[in-house]
Amino acid sequence: MQTQVVTGKFILSAQSGGFKFDKDNEIERAANGIAKLDNPQTVYFEENLGDGKAKYWTDDISKAFVFTKLDDAVAMVIQTNRSHSPVSIRSIIID
Repeated sequence: MQTQVVTGKFILSAQSGGFKFDKDNEIERAANGIAKLDNPQTVYFEENLGDGKAKYWTDDISKAFVFTKLDDAVAMVIQTNRSHSPVSIRSIIID
């Protein structure tokens, strides 16, 4: 058995939208605990202003920040991931 380093270009994505509320005005959650959203749309990580500072997201994939190292993408997932809005790493495929 052998291993190999994962290489490529990667972007981060998450779902965005307004929370759905139940009759008691509590946020509705799916069976996995993730908040349900009204009109969900995919957003992409765009910019990081530094540790403890703003992280910006865009709905335009062409403006997404491109990570060239998987480790860097994973590190940013750790900084931006939230239980109500999980962040995913996507590999860029150019047709």
